[in-house]
Formats: sequence, structure tokens, C-alpha cells
Amino acid sequence: MYGTPHNQWTFPTRLSCYALAVFTLAWTGGGCRPVKAPSTVPPQPADQTAPAPASQNPLPTLNRQGFEDFLAEQHGKVVFVDFWATWCQPCVKGYPHTQALAEKYRDHDVVIAAISLDELDGRDAVLRFIETHQVTFPNFISAYGTASGQSMEEFDIPSGTIPTMKLYDRQGKLRATFGDGQPDAISWESVDVAIRALVMEPTATSGVR
Repeated sequence: MYGTPHNQWTFPTRLSCYALAVFTLAWTGGGCRPVKAPSTVPPQPADQTAPAPASQNPLPTLNRQGFEDFLAEQHGKVVFVDFWATWCQPCVKGYPHTQALAEKYRDHDVVIAAISLDELDGRDAVLRFIETHQVTFPNFISAYGTASGQSMEEFDIPSGTIPTMKLYDRQGKLRATFGDGQPDAISWESVDVAIRALVMEPTATSGVR
């Protein structure tokens, strides 16, 4: 759906991916792009929503409407969202930076969240990753999985690749996108500066009595 990758991973790497999920991955040099592999496993339904609050479920399932609802619930706060997956090496490499941002801005009306684009049957692997890294911010898993590419469409990731990060202001307006086909161009210092700038912006009600 998103074009033919420029080059494929090595055979051993593809084998390890088969052991984890029902798809292979291609590294294009411009981000991680899912590539469907032959499988008899039926696709997961796309109408699933978060089954329980994050306090009860450490990895709620999220669809597009659920994501929009989540953003609406954070009104008045700056929101940074990391779209990633355990099968994406640049995503895994960058994930600790997202954790660092969560710790840095914990008391500054900033919400850091991550949405995994792993397949739903790979939920356990995502949970193990989260637990291993002692993650302290909200994490979700896409209701659409990976192989169909629907996650990229529903969460509006034009390049069809991850890692992709999105930054929203206090009114829920998208103000910046990082990665999205150019993971090597991600500057975490620039991400930090962008978040800080939104934190310092006057709120819509400032000066109103």
C-alpha cells in the first residue's frame, strides 16, 4: 500500500520477525515500514476501543476515535505522542528519550504517551518491553495492527513509516511532527525545545477576567 521498500533486511533478521509476528519488515533508510507476509491469520477487527482505563490495563487498545477522545481529555495540556513498535529498531533506540521527556515534564502540564503499532497478538512482547524499561507514561496498542497498514492511515502518518512523533498544543492542535519517514533527522534537542515553547505559550484564557 505504501510502495516497495528500497532494500530488505537480511534473512536472519526476517526470520526473527516471523517468530514475533505474521509480517516482515523493511528498512528503507527512511523509517520502518510494515510489509505484509503470507499468512492464514485473519486480520484483527478495527472497531476495538480501550477496554479499560490505563490504571486497570497497562496497554489499552486504541482506535482513531479513542485517540481523538484521549487528546480531548488532555485539553489544557501539551501532548507529545510517540508512534513506535517493538519490531522497529530506530523506535526502540529512541524510546528511552521519550521516557526521559516524561520524567522531565512530569510536573509541567505535559502529557507524554506512546502508541505501539505492533500486531495485537504481539501485546505480550510490548508489555515486556514496557515493564523492562519501567515506563511511567501512558502506553496504548493500535487496534489496527501493523500488516494491513491501516494504523498508518487511521493515525495519519503520511509516510507510512515509524518512528513518528506528534506534538499537540493545549487546545489539541497539531503543532509539530518529528520523524515520519526521516528517523535520522530526529533531533531530541529540537523536540525538547518545541515542547518547552508550547509549555511557555500563554493559555487561551490568560488576561481574561
